[in-house]
Amino acid sequence: MLKQVKKVIVELTPFKKSSVSSRVFLNRLMTKHNLAVNPNCNIKINTDHPHNLPPTLLIEFKNGQLMNLNPTKHSGDELYTSVYKIGTIISKN
Repeated sequence: MLKQVKKVIVELTPFKKSSVSSRVFLNRLMTKHNLAVNPNCNIKINTDHPHNLPPTLLIEFKNGQLMNLNPTKHSGDELYTSVYKIGTIISKN
């Protein structure tokens, strides 16, 4: 999944209920296999996010395409699947 991803930026307040899907996404993303496939992928997790703001998730792919996802409206698995689908499309081109 990380083969086509250049950078992942996640901003969240870790113990806020709206951050659950962001934490699940990170759990799916940061497996040994994913990290071994693309060790150059820059993953930045900012937990010093203001409590009154919703979590944010920004993905930058190797082709320069940006994907800004709203973790409050999707489950962690849906977020992961969305990024996976775009990565698969990019790898086929």
